Amino acid sequence: MKNLKLIWSSAYSALITGLAVVAVTIYMEYSPAFKVVLTNLTSHHWISKSVGSLILYFVLFFILNKIGGENKNEFQVKRALWSLFIVTILSGLAIFAFFVWHFLAA
Repeated sequence: MKNLKLIWSSAYSALITGLAVVAVTIYMEYSPAFKVVLTNLTSHHWISKSVGSLILYFVLFFILNKIGGENKNEFQVKRALWSLFIVTILSGLAIFAFFVWHFLAA
């Protein structure tokens, strides 16, 4: 079923994009120069990060949809969605823990 392949591609694109957002968010705290570059792109680093995330998601989606092989079965889609769910929770916890640590260390 073609829809399952689209769901699979979307889930893994979102997973990778989410990890990239976490990495960029933490890296920005250690690199003021990088934050300035993002700010100069769109007037605010959050906007640049959001636009970059959208671009990354859609590029990954189309790549994974093209090279992801034939149609996916329900097990593969469930695994992709559960992976996305778990990585989303862990990413949120990682950002929360980082900023708590960052606050307490200041």
